[in-house]
Amino acid sequence: MKTFIWIIVAIAVGGYFVNSFMSERAERKAEEAEFARFELETKAALAQMVARTGAIDGWQDSLIKGKRSRLQPILTIELEKLWLEDRPILFVGHVVDVSIYDQSQYMVWVEKGVFSDLVLFWDTPLRLALTINKDLFDSFLEKHPEIFRKFGHQRYGSYNVAIVAYIHEIEVTHSIDEEGRREVLRIGHGNLVDILYTGNVRF
Repeated sequence: MKTFIWIIVAIAVGGYFVNSFMSERAERKAEEAEFARFELETKAALAQMVARTGAIDGWQDSLIKGKRSRLQPILTIELEKLWLEDRPILFVGHVVDVSIYDQSQYMVWVEKGVFSDLVLFWDTPLRLALTINKDLFDSFLEKHPEIFRKFGHQRYGSYNVAIVAYIHEIEVTHSIDEEGRREVLRIGHGNLVDILYTGNVRF
């Protein structure tokens, strides 16, 4: 009798773990399918935004010269030649701060992070400080309040944005990182033309 009871218990426990595994697997596949759909739609929307605004989307390629990353510092003159144009630039990063600029505009700070896209600049932090119409940003924020999180808790979780902006000036400033090292930060000042939520999609 005891043996029979233990068999029943073993079957029940085994069934629980099998069911749990299958449920997690199904959930993971559903998440992967959802992300694949979101990635496809986001890349299409980004291509449309670039075409609509005439944004310069190849400036990073000019800085890495055919590679995936750059270890050497980026010189200000390099950015001046690429950013200070009659056309806006495309910039992917995460929103780090927002402040009131005037009665009709905010100042939005966007920083290129390590996981913002597929191009890595190891030694030169890049940031944009951009004015944007309050109504436009409030509407965007209502749809995507999670953009202020630097990293997400989800399986595919960063909360990046792609922005198109005219850059009028590049500021060079200094900061101290978490390990006490001095960093040279280059900030592009201008006005934001368009914004798209990209989450964890990398381009």
